[in-house]
Amino acid sequence: MERPHIHIFGHWNYAPGVKKNIYVVSGAEKVQLLVNDRSIGWGRQSDRFLFTFEKVEWQPGVIRAVGYDAKGRQLCEDRHETAGAPAAIRLTLHTAPGGLLANGADLALVEVEVTDAKGLRCPIDTSMIHFDLEGPAAWRGGMAQGPGNYILSKDLPVECGVNRVLIRSTPQAGSILLKATAPNLAAATLSIVSRPFQQTGGLSLQMPADGLTAPLDRGPTPAGASYTTTRQSVKILSATAGSNADKAALSFDDNETTDWFNDGQLATAWIQYELERPAAISEIALKLNNFRTRSYPLKISIDGHEVFRGATSRNLGYYTASFPATTGRTVKIEMTDAGSGGQVTTGTEVNGKKLDDGVTRDDSGHAGRLSIIEAELYAKPL
Repeated sequence: MERPHIHIFGHWNYAPGVKKNIYVVSGAEKVQLLVNDRSIGWGRQSDRFLFTFEKVEWQPGVIRAVGYDAKGRQLCEDRHETAGAPAAIRLTLHTAPGGLLANGADLALVEVEVTDAKGLRCPIDTSMIHFDLEGPAAWRGGMAQGPGNYILSKDLPVECGVNRVLIRSTPQAGSILLKATAPNLAAATLSIVSRPFQQTGGLSLQMPADGLTAPLDRGPTPAGASYTTTRQSVKILSATAGSNADKAALSFDDNETTDWFNDGQLATAWIQYELERPAAISEIALKLNNFRTRSYPLKISIDGHEVFRGATSRNLGYYTASFPATTGRTVKIEMTDAGSGGQVTTGTEVNGKKLDDGVTRDDSGHAGRLSIIEAELYAKPL
């Protein structure tokens, strides 16, 4: 079994008096938060991996999150420490295992950080860094928010105390010197040596994988099963619905460009599935139309017995309703009230394309409309 990991979102540099929610993501069963070794308590778990600690008061020092298994054994830990005033620039080189090759195409990535006097990254610093490059290399720079995104500029701001720049080799091997300076910060220099690249008549004598080795430090594959199954998909044979019953199969056809929807009246906002076999259903994953912007109040019944009642959350695709395993062969999903639209913007991708919100259709004026793009039913393993 893989060892669970843990990560505290954000940083620990705030102003006196600030109280804020702290979010931790972890594969552990439960997570405890400590500020300067004083326990804040246990996180409220949601979406399996997210743990929330509400209104934590900032104090300079160290914040730690510790993950435990169900038996209380410590599994993992993460920490953030309050950084002091910005004091210096730090440059860290990243190349392929064989170093930078003088082939005119190889790249070296350099991490640029602003640190305090102890070497801690300053997570709220936005200093403007100036770079000077000497030797057989081409400046490819980095990017940041601002005019032209600072593309190819030798003046580049850090964001959250960090940025990254790229340097490209030339066909000439040799010593390269990178220098980074900024007002009121100790400067940093980085020496890079590009290695000769073997070629004959313009053809390489080296393959891209030369010098790369497989990571074998994790040891042999453990004996036995490499994974455990916690749920099994249950096949839907057929479906009936309050309206548009002839389109009910579109809600489980594994095609996310189609959906079943009712006529917009609350009385017909239901669909019932017949399963291939009686099964102990414990989870139902639903992709509902307008999943980013709309919440649906639902009731779910198995063989007439109610197992779930609640409003779906706005999400990035699928909402999972979980409940105690209940055995049956028919599953009915119905709206209990009019769905609610939110003020959430769907936003756009980098290329300007509107982010997906489901099947394109004008559902305005149909407050009682239930629209299911995909329904997936899961049972405990046999």
